[in-house]
Amino acid sequence: MLAVAVTIFSACQKDDIQMNDQKNEENLNSNENVLEFRSQSELKELISEMKKDDFTKYSEIKKVNNFKSLEECNKLHVKNATTEDENMEADPEDSIVHDPLLIKLLDEKRSIIVDGYYYRITNKGMFRCAKEDRSKLDKYLVNNSIKFNIDNPGEKK
Repeated sequence: MLAVAVTIFSACQKDDIQMNDQKNEENLNSNENVLEFRSQSELKELISEMKKDDFTKYSEIKKVNNFKSLEECNKLHVKNATTEDENMEADPEDSIVHDPLLIKLLDEKRSIIVDGYYYRITNKGMFRCAKEDRSKLDKYLVNNSIKFNIDNPGEKK
């Protein structure tokens, strides 16, 4: 899955979504702590290290950026939900992203920035835009009811 995502990140060079401000102008919480890689090769290098169980560079990047991964957010969400309802059986895995390395690189909105482009993985596929247009992409996704938030534990997949 991770190799496919990296390939898709590199293949999406001219297929930017045309977004216009529609319906409502809701104030979306734009996570400023999304991981950003200057190039695809920088991302591939980090992934190679992580595949070798070397998380040193990843840990440094997380600390500097005060980054909270999709994996961490899912675990916290499940922990909170099961604390509230002891009988609930919650699944900490993400319903959209199944690759164990990719969920470490995406933020809670399943986002990442590579080579100046903002990528968002949703239940309808992967979206991409220039990183400065990410708030427009967020609005587009909300206005079109495209799911990108963390799942509710116990939610049917």
